Parts: sequence; C-alpha cells; structure tokens
Amino acid sequence: MSSDPEIVFIDTETTSLRPDRRIWEIGLIAATGVEVWTIRLDDLDMGNADPDALKIGGFYDRHPAFATDMPEAVDEYSALLAVEAATRGKQLAGSNPAFDAEGLAARMRAHGILPSWHYKPLDVPDLAYGWLLGSGRPLPVARKSDLIAMACGVNPARHARHTAIGDCFLFQDLYRVVTSYWPTDENFIAERAVHLLWPGATITACCNRNPADLPRDELITTDMQRTACPSQPRDEKEASADGQP
Repeated sequence: MSSDPEIVFIDTETTSLRPDRRIWEIGLIAATGVEVWTIRLDDLDMGNADPDALKIGGFYDRHPAFATDMPEAVDEYSALLAVEAATRGKQLAGSNPAFDAEGLAARMRAHGILPSWHYKPLDVPDLAYGWLLGSGRPLPVARKSDLIAMACGVNPARHARHTAIGDCFLFQDLYRVVTSYWPTDENFIAERAVHLLWPGATITACCNRNPADLPRDELITTDMQRTACPSQPRDEKEASADGQP
C-alpha cells in the first residue's frame, strides 16, 4: 500500500511569465529545513525580462547584483542541482506550483539535470477554497490567493509576499490551517487554538463577514504572527508596546 509523498513547499521569482522565463530566486521549505537560492546575474538571460515581473518580485531591490546587503548569489547549475536533490520523489506545494515546476524543469533540462519530483503538484489556494466550500464559510469576493488566505484566517500582509521564501511560508501556514480540524459554532465565528502550528498562539477568524472588509488584527493576532513568522518586520507601534526594537 503506497503512502502519500512528502510535501515540499516551493516558490520561484522569475524574469517574466513567458515560457522562456528565467528563475532568479528559489525558496523551498522541506522537512530538512529552509533554503533560498538567488541566481547570479551572469546566469540570467535578461533580454526577454518583463519589467512588471521584475518590479513585483523586487528584483532591483533584492538581487545581490544591485543590493549589496543581500546574501551572495550562486550559479544556476549549483542551485538547480540542490533543488533536484531536495525535491526528489516529493510533492511540490504552493500557489500554482505547476508554474514553478515548469520553469524549474526547463532550466534543469538545459543543464542536463533530470527533475524527479512527484508528478502531481499540490495547489494550496485551491485546496483552501475547497475547505471554505466544505465548511460553509463565506467565500472571498474573488478567487485570488491572498483573499482565499484571509478567508481562512491567514493574513498575507504579515508575510514577505512576492519573495520566494515569504510565499513558501504563507502557503505552508495556509496548508496547516486547512488540513487541521477546527470546530465552529452556528454563527461561523471560530476561535482556533493553533498550538500545533504556532505554540501558545490563538487566531480568531470572524467568518460571518467578508474577510476583505476586516481590519487585519481581527483576522490574525499579532502574537501569533510574531511566533509564526518572527523574521518579518513589525509595526513601530507594536515594537514600542513591548519595549523591543
């Protein structure tokens, strides 16, 4: 009897959405740890780069060729070799992970590397949307990943969106929420104990209103986010309240 494959959360930042896009940043969360690779500029073909795609991913703000305070970039071959080893036989999960798999597979094959992850990727926002339907909770006004996450009680604003590893953490958090059991009352207002996800934290989701209309602190508590994503910057008001820088 076969078992489900191990899940690896993955995300890439790319130079465009075209089939010939290049991947300049890779984020990955596996059972063995968290990894981030930034590809050296001289390994990227920027001739077909889309300025909008570069802006969304913060390419010129975050790539080591332009931001000297960022970690050192690596050559594409070494990064892809490491990704292949980390994903071998595992299921890729994230937001539209088929997009990431397609881009990674194309570049791997260009280097003579054979991708060998599980054939069926797991789209976490799609899974979460089904969870909302099955639980009877109000659906977001549009089927967008940020709105789906908010409807499930996970606030994207507390994650480093459109960075490869920030998106990995966001959809890992969303996956954990929708694959856990949360009892609710008849008013669809659930206070969810999430000690298995974020020790000592509680999330309160007011699901009887449109999540897009709620202030972020009604969707997700500050203490939970500090535990879940301690590397993310905090509001100055939050920092001064507890006397920490």
